[in-house]
Amino acid sequence: MTYTCTRWWMTAVVILVAILMICSSTAARKKNTEKPKLTVCDLRTEHMTDPMSIDTPTPRLGWRIESTDQNVMQTSAHVIVASTREKAEALEGDLWDTTIEGDRSQWVKYEGKPLKSNTRCYWRVQVTTTVGAGSEPARTDIVPERVESPWSSVAMWNVGLLTESDWRGRWIGLDRAMPWDREEEHSRLSSRYLRKEFSLSDSAKVRQATLYISGLGLYECFINGQRVGDQVLAPMPTDYRRTVLYNAYDVTGLIDHSPLTIDHSPLNIDHSPLTIDHSERAANNGQRSMVNGQCLAVVLGNGRYYTMQQKKKPYKITNFGYPTLRLNLIV
Repeated sequence: MTYTCTRWWMTAVVILVAILMICSSTAARKKNTEKPKLTVCDLRTEHMTDPMSIDTPTPRLGWRIESTDQNVMQTSAHVIVASTREKAEALEGDLWDTTIEGDRSQWVKYEGKPLKSNTRCYWRVQVTTTVGAGSEPARTDIVPERVESPWSSVAMWNVGLLTESDWRGRWIGLDRAMPWDREEEHSRLSSRYLRKEFSLSDSAKVRQATLYISGLGLYECFINGQRVGDQVLAPMPTDYRRTVLYNAYDVTGLIDHSPLTIDHSPLNIDHSPLTIDHSERAANNGQRSMVNGQCLAVVLGNGRYYTMQQKKKPYKITNFGYPTLRLNLIV
């Protein structure tokens, strides 16, 4: 009885091993017959991913190809640039539609329709490549086979404010110390708090909102109580006599569409901390109405703009003045 059971188990083990070997062989044959996966990825503009402020109307584009096979070489690329994400997803390149022959995939200069300030562009790439390892023909008169990749995901870039005339907002700030501040040997300067309420008519539909801001020396910005961006100690310090940097943000999602009753009393726009561009402005001659009330606030610090403890130092560092702010919100 023991001998019979042992033979039965040995037979079962042999059958199981045979089944596993057959399955492994089938999976290997299937893997070898599958076409290598080819994708276009890492789309960059001026070597940045989805930049919100490009300071040129003709940026340079780049991308990478990835494949599970070896010896895959790009032979051509089809690039489309659209004015909206919907058009890019529909492969409608209304700004630029071109085919680039060869293996060039970096620093490809945009040569489509002229772009203006505050213009968002959405783009995609499709490439044609060799089939990979073993694809080179033995005879030179045979044209090698080509593989066409799927279209890449949609990438974007935004053209910043290219000229001084594009900045409608002006520099503002408090050009003096507060009563509790000290400008003595151990000086101290408190932050400035700026706030602006504005409104969009209840019939206005915000499709896009872009914030351009430069707060010298440092700033934090909030829209409807939500912080804009995740940068710390922005903008980067520079020699403010030569260069002043600004940041750009997509704030479409921070605009509140809920109705709010606001008193449209006249405002002294000369002291407005920002410029807001939108197609419809609510104005009812001092009447109260239901509109989309918005609030923008900025905390402005000195950073290296206003040099502290000047009287304590044996040498003097350039002092550029009290903290100042310039901001454009384009809706």
